[in-house]
Amino acid sequence: MSFFALYQEQLQGLVYVGLAILLGAIIGFEREVEGKPAGLRTRMLVAGAAALFVSLADVIVKQFSADWDAGWVRSDPLRIIEAVVTGISFLGAGAIILHRRQHHVEGLTTAASILPPPWACVWLYRG
Repeated sequence: MSFFALYQEQLQGLVYVGLAILLGAIIGFEREVEGKPAGLRTRMLVAGAAALFVSLADVIVKQFSADWDAGWVRSDPLRIIEAVVTGISFLGAGAIILHRRQHHVEGLTTAASILPPPWACVWLYRG
């Protein structure tokens, strides 16, 4: 059996992670050029990490389902997506700054734009 046939699902997950990093870099580059916060590196890391967690969860569930009885292993894709969204939401909350003296809030758009679109997580989950 060849290397690619043996690890096809894992390699496919890495391709998805690479694609997510590339798409995150495109968005991050635009923000970097405009001088906005949360630029290229932040977008690449957030997109790649979200794709990695969803892909890895899918591979782990399939691996344990093959090793054990299928009735013992159950997966809920919404919990995986919920964990990714919660983690990234904390990152976005850190981008919000309140200037009390000026009565001005900064970073709301940045915080909202850090969150990956929900369809991206659902698309990555192939379970």
